[in-house]
Amino acid sequence: MKVNKVFYKTADELAVSFATQILNQIHEAATKKNRLNIMLSGGSTPALLFRKLAEMGAGNYDFKQVHFYWGDERCVPHNHPESNFGVASSQFLLKIQIPEANIHPMYMENEMYIELDRNEHELSQIQSFDLVLLGLGDDGHTASIFPDNMVLFDSERFCALTNHPVSGQKRLTVTPRFLFEKAKSIVFMVTGASKAGIISEIFSGSQESIKKYPAAMLLSKRNDISWLLDESAAAKV
Repeated sequence: MKVNKVFYKTADELAVSFATQILNQIHEAATKKNRLNIMLSGGSTPALLFRKLAEMGAGNYDFKQVHFYWGDERCVPHNHPESNFGVASSQFLLKIQIPEANIHPMYMENEMYIELDRNEHELSQIQSFDLVLLGLGDDGHTASIFPDNMVLFDSERFCALTNHPVSGQKRLTVTPRFLFEKAKSIVFMVTGASKAGIISEIFSGSQESIKKYPAAMLLSKRNDISWLLDESAAAKV
């Protein structure tokens, strides 16, 4: 399987390089007055990216044309420590000048089946997303599409409710259909030695890994995905 992968020595080097690419896109959008839709993810690696975006972007870039969305969210209040929106907000969004209307967190105010429909409706109104950032779990999940939810690859919806297979925590996530139809560009950021084994399995392209891991299934159906890896995550590639 041919995989579009880029290697970096450290997670910090990866984050600086990717932040530079994103900020260049933001600058181009501001210059041309074109709307730029970016979908963010949760996790420790994106948090490092958010800090770099804040350090490099605050006061230096015009964010009026960029709109930020989220690919998944834990069903907790936005001020909860586990909120994906909360992390992005504290590490990045509160440190830049951006119109409040340009920030689109997943709604969490009401009963989750109501919020499922509300979030799906909002995302369905966007023609396309210029960049979708995804992470990779140790179990091969991405967004909040877990290995016990491979049925989501047959879903006609753009959003779904899921449960973390270990903690049981409820999640709201975009579906594979959304990623296939709405994302112009998908980028995985993967760092750390704990991901080396799962990365090796996913990149093998074996039928076993494709059936077992959501990220592998996604890669098997869309070969234009980019993978940014630090040295530790790529150790077994």
